[in-house]
Amino acid sequence: PPDFMINVTLNSEKLITGFYNGDYREAHRLGCDRVRETSMAPVEEEFPIVITSNSGFPLDQNLYQTVKGMSAGARIVAEGGTIFVVSEGSDGIPDHGNFGKMLRESDTPERTLANIAARAKPVLDQWQAQMGRLPSTRELEGLTKQWIREEIFYREALRLNLDDNDIIIRRRLVQKLTFLTEDIATGVAATPEELRAFYEENIERYTEPDRYSFSHRYFSSDRRDDAEADTRAALADEDAQGDPFMLQRSYAERSLREIGELFGREFAASIANMAQLPTDKRVAPIRSAYGWHVVHLQQHLPSNSRELDEVLNKVANDVQMKRRDEANKAFYEDLKKRYVILTP
Repeated sequence: PPDFMINVTLNSEKLITGFYNGDYREAHRLGCDRVRETSMAPVEEEFPIVITSNSGFPLDQNLYQTVKGMSAGARIVAEGGTIFVVSEGSDGIPDHGNFGKMLRESDTPERTLANIAARAKPVLDQWQAQMGRLPSTRELEGLTKQWIREEIFYREALRLNLDDNDIIIRRRLVQKLTFLTEDIATGVAATPEELRAFYEENIERYTEPDRYSFSHRYFSSDRRDDAEADTRAALADEDAQGDPFMLQRSYAERSLREIGELFGREFAASIANMAQLPTDKRVAPIRSAYGWHVVHLQQHLPSNSRELDEVLNKVANDVQMKRRDEANKAFYEDLKKRYVILTP
């Protein structure tokens, strides 16, 4: 281990607020104590949603570094909650190092976790993925001892047949067999001809629906004696701002499905009807699930199919997914023939 360390603490403007040097353990501890006092605040409960960052460039230059911001958010998020992390990631994953290599080996988060768990010696990669850095010599020694202990216990458990009738092990083995089948099915990349054929056969997947941009003034049925009459009067009075509204006052490029989810199907249908009118006539009173609105339809973008070059990556992923599904179905049907299935 090192004999001497120099470290610093920073404020939100990235200015140095303190120097810590000497024994690396003691200097690190003092620095952590300082940061804990100036940069952390206690919370009384965990939160269902946490928004975090990695404090901007250069600390958020790649996903490898951004893990640190995620780790901080994970300390206060509730079980089953969601963490939103804001990070520029100008350097990507990055492409170099064990971290990027490990993530590229899998195409879904579930497969990444499964691959980590299935490794014979996940010491370096697992630590790097979770902590965002390589372990020190001392930490690596501890991880290695832990892995040896786990391996001994694992082999002893197998000797005692403790895996029998264990639902978790059962599901894990099924998952591994499924992954094996999928890997074989997707081992060869789709040809340009295959991609083109799949794109043309499934063009609806790559077609954007009609999209509408509009603004509105809201008139509450609960606050007013006659919200409809007030709404119609406001058509000729642009100064009539209406009532406070819990959602946005304007929306850009929303599909009818999205509009319907926000305001109701009848409101969305009225928006679609307004799009048939001349542009200078696209102002009308519309009722929603909340009350009445003076709606100004500002733009209508007709449905259009995106070119293959624009969605090439998505098409390639969809082809791979189709291959996986077909391979799993074929594999299951083939295995099924080997068994006699008796049902009550």
